[in-house]
Amino acid sequence: MAIKELLAKVDGRQRRINEMRSLASETVTSLRNYYKIGLTWSSNAMEGNTLTESETKVVIEDGLTIGGKPLRDHLEVHGHAEAFQEMMERTQKQTESRNIRFLQRQKRILNLCLFTPLSTATEEWQGLL
Repeated sequence: MAIKELLAKVDGRQRRINEMRSLASETVTSLRNYYKIGLTWSSNAMEGNTLTESETKVVIEDGLTIGGKPLRDHLEVHGHAEAFQEMMERTQKQTESRNIRFLQRQKRILNLCLFTPLSTATEEWQGLL
């Protein structure tokens, strides 16, 4: 395969990757907040928490307490919301780490294709597969 064809293939794959990143950062933030509130409310409601979904939203976003509701319910909401946030942060770090490893592997493969003599490439290819 000629270098021009290989580079065209790489460009095509880069375009596909960019198309998959179509969500704006504001949209991603909005979705995370939506699911943080929804999952917190539904999980806590299953365990007997008396806060409504809108009350859960107020507790998470504004840090206010709701009059006449048990303190335990508020603490459960805070605990679940913090656990959700921690999970999202860890997931982001793991995704970034995987992306770096993937790109490093792709760089090695490209270097093998372009700069390694065929006689020695077989051993190195086996290390990548």
